[in-house]
Amino acid sequence: MVRKQYSNYFTIPSYPSSNIMEEVALICVAHTEDIGFLKQNLKSYDEKGKYKINPYFCGILLRLGDISDFNSNRTPRKLYELINPENKSDEEWKSHFIIENSEIIKKDDANSQSYIAFYGRCSDPKIHRNVLGYFDWVNNEIYNANLITSTMNNRYKLNIKPQVENNITPMGYTIPNLKLDLNFVFETPLVFPMIQPSLASL
Repeated sequence: MVRKQYSNYFTIPSYPSSNIMEEVALICVAHTEDIGFLKQNLKSYDEKGKYKINPYFCGILLRLGDISDFNSNRTPRKLYELINPENKSDEEWKSHFIIENSEIIKKDDANSQSYIAFYGRCSDPKIHRNVLGYFDWVNNEIYNANLITSTMNNRYKLNIKPQVENNITPMGYTIPNLKLDLNFVFETPLVFPMIQPSLASL
């Protein structure tokens, strides 16, 4: 779509024979592909007119920005009610609803290091497990972003804490803060109901 409909928007100022249409199109494609797509299709250095560009870095930022956009602002409740999703789709929508903070990417004033933090409350153990699985995916993207940019010029180096700061509070149950593989069958349950004091005393 970028190539067909918006090519005129990506001409280089004062250098009309050159444009960044192809780079923008590939960046858009890359955020839906495996991380290897970036390395194979985008350069870490190029020149267009008088400008020096790093499409590889832009692709990394788009991936991080997209995966960090995980709250109810992305999935408005009114739209959820209109669509009325079912089964797995319903679980995905509800996973967004438990995130209560809008500022996801933060800065540690002590060491100027960026980090990704999620705050919220959850009353459904199944949704909580889905969210923990999502955090694992975010952690993997952070790892790749830090690793790839570590070989770039200093201005492009990302210094993001390697683990998401998980501040999701379970309501009415406890859940181990473990790395979860939802396709693996555990012999013991991951979720344990909280024992009410009145029952514990019986």
